[in-house]
Order: sequence, then C-alpha cells, then structure tokens
Amino acid sequence: MEPGAIELRNGFTVEKLKVLVVTLLNEVMLTLVMATVPEFCMVTVGEAPRFHQTSKCTTERLWVYLFKGGDSRPPPSVKTGRLISVTGKLQRDGWTFTCVSQGHLVHNTYKTGICINDDMGRIERQKLIKRIERARNSRLLVYITGDRKGLESRIAVDALPFCLNHLSRMGKQKKIDLYIYSTGGVTIAGYALVNTIREFCDSFNVIIPFKALSCATLIALGADEIVMTKMGQLSPIDPSVTSPFGPQISVPGPMNVTQTVPVNVEDVISYLELAKRELNLKDEDSLVRVFDRLAQSISPLALGTINRTREQISFLAKMLLSRHMHDEKKMEQIIQTITKGRFSHDYMVGRSEAKNVLGLDIVDTPARLDKDILNLYYEYDQLLQLSTPYNPEAVLGQKDTEVETFNRAIIESDNLAYVFRTTKEVKRVTFGPPQVPTPTVGYSERVLSENWIEDKDI
Repeated sequence: MEPGAIELRNGFTVEKLKVLVVTLLNEVMLTLVMATVPEFCMVTVGEAPRFHQTSKCTTERLWVYLFKGGDSRPPPSVKTGRLISVTGKLQRDGWTFTCVSQGHLVHNTYKTGICINDDMGRIERQKLIKRIERARNSRLLVYITGDRKGLESRIAVDALPFCLNHLSRMGKQKKIDLYIYSTGGVTIAGYALVNTIREFCDSFNVIIPFKALSCATLIALGADEIVMTKMGQLSPIDPSVTSPFGPQISVPGPMNVTQTVPVNVEDVISYLELAKRELNLKDEDSLVRVFDRLAQSISPLALGTINRTREQISFLAKMLLSRHMHDEKKMEQIIQTITKGRFSHDYMVGRSEAKNVLGLDIVDTPARLDKDILNLYYEYDQLLQLSTPYNPEAVLGQKDTEVETFNRAIIESDNLAYVFRTTKEVKRVTFGPPQVPTPTVGYSERVLSENWIEDKDI
C-alpha cells in the first residue's frame, strides 16, 4: 500500500474505490452510446488501441468521442472532426490518444474512447429527409451544388441522368419536392430538370433552405409552390455568358496564364442604355461609334451570343411560369423584375419580397418543418464543407505533395446518393527568377479524377 493511503477492508483503498467508480461511470457511458448509436467503434485500453468494428466501421471513416476519466462530455475540438488516425501510448493515468481531426492535432489523455462511424451523418440526413417527406406528404429529391470557395460546382446537364435515376426509383408521385441549394449554373439544364421532374408527379414544388440563385431561381419559377426558410434567397436570372470569343485577361502570377472573362447580359444592355439615355446620344453615327467601341472589347460573335441568351432566359422563365400560372400580366411583371428590375445579379430576393413583391406562391410552414429543413442544410454544409474555404496549405500540412478527395455536389433521396467527387494532386512548388523577381512559394494542382459516383456510405 502506498504511504498515506487509507485502507478500507481486505486491502481495498480509497484510491482503488475511485478507480472502480470511474470505471463504472465509463461502462455506463459506453452502454448508453451502444444503445443509441447504430454504428460505433470502441477504442479500448490494451497493448495498443484496438478497434471493435461493425461491418461498416473502419478506421478511415470514423468520428471520435473520447471520455477523459469519468467525464461524459466529448472535447469540442474533436467532436466535429473526422478521425484520420489514432495512435496510443500507455501513460500512468491512462492512454494518450493522438487524433488527427480536420488537419488539427488533438492531444489528450483519456481512459476510454468511442469512435463513431461517420455513417452517422448519412443516418441523420435520411432521418430528416423522411421527416420532411411525412410533413409535406411528398417525396423529396435533394440537389446541392457546393459553393465552397475554390471548389465551386454548378447546376449542369451532367446531373440530369442521376436525377432521373432517383425519379425512376420513386415512380409516379402525387407530389415531389426539390430541395435545392445552388448559386447557379447552366440555364437550359435547370429548365430541363423541372420538365424531367414534372414527368413523375402531379405537383412539383421547391424547398429553399438558403441559396437558390440564378439558375436555381429559374428552377423555382417552375414550381407550383415554394417553401423558403427565413434565410432563403433568390436572385435575378440575368445570366453571364462565357464564350471562346469573350474578352481575355491575364491572371497575375508566375505562369502568365490568360482566361476568358464571363460577360453579364444586362451589363452589355446597360452600357448601350447609358449611351442613349444618360449621354443623350441619339444620332445614328454616335450610336455606331458606341457600338464599335463595345465590339473592340467583346467580339461581335460573343455579342450575338449575349443577345440570344437574353431572349432565351425570358422565354424559359415564361415557359416555366405558364405551367402553373395563367395571369399573363403577372407573369410579365415577374419576368421583368427578375431579369431587369433589380439592376445587379448580386441582388438577393428574400422570402418576404419573393412573396409580397414578386407575387410568387411562397407557402408558410410549421416551425418544426422549418427547423428540419435548416438542419438538413447544416448536414450538407458539414458534408461538403461549404463554409470552409479551400486552402492548399491545409491539404499539404508538412508534406510537399498530397492527393486529396473533395465532395463538391450531391444528389440524394431516400436511400440513394450520387456525389460529384474530385480527386486532385496538390504540390508545393517554389518559383524563382526569371518567372518572378524573388523566390515565391506557390501550389501546383492536377486533377486526377472528377465525376459523379454512387456512394452508399457517404
């Protein structure tokens, strides 16, 4: 017995009693987690950390919850991160687990640990999808195109076959809701998506948790009714045109790269309106000179594309509105406002304006449904890291070369998910003279693969 230790009976000391109590508390916590978590891995004390795994639980796809002594509160820095690796070293007061979580090392001493499979994210999303479907008495199709800075994706035609697979599995329905988050994309793809969904339902509706901008707003115009949360946003649908004949600019940097600049349709019209209205240019010669100056910056072929796109966007908007609206004057007012009346493509149309000014059919929802819609968005925000700007340095860490995979968009319904996934090689490189005056550290990136895939575990 250690000096100063108080002996109870049969050599049982207060210190041993404390250890027993802590052990019992940990066992209670483990039992509670095992009873409530469908997929878990438990790290136990031994010669090395051991993983007791279920069929889908692997050390590469884990979330870590560690309990220090009898403390049942997981450390916040570890709770929300994917566990990349665990190493263990036996210390006098327990195991020291070193967890690499979202690029951050977390060092702590814990007597017990539980690693939760990140399948929990999928389980939570599926639970929310089913709850929204019950509340809306509909089937739900989720289409998220990520706007993570540096890894943006957009609505495009390549997503249509995967949406069709979801719809084919659903079959003919009375009502289908499209849950959409996107900052835009190819307008004709959005138009085609609405028409495709309508082939499978009597009533087509859109749920907007947050951003449904540009092409996503065009999609919303085709809905019988729109569900928007209080932070839901629409935007003007005046598109930007990227043409091989568009203006070119040089990108600052050592590589001397040029890229084509997108041209906003309404910017071109605004330039011509400026000449006619503000500068009061009315005679034919003056207007010819103004147009000639414009054609020096933007190829006449690109200007032709811009004019055609402007006509097309109004036509598509009217076609979509006419599927559920029969008031010609109201339709023209909506199209005028959403294409020209807000002056900037960056203008955000909130829920109240969409309902009271534009006159769109924005439906009110119970507080519980509103909360579920937002919670589902937060799940996708975490899955696609929408709120985390891409940083090559965070990918590399201490390495000079690393291969990383990024989930950039998702199409999901009940028990089926397609993910747009990019795998790229990132290298840290140093540029020097004659490319740059002084040595500069930069990054070289090479896309190894980029495609839609079905992922049953995401």
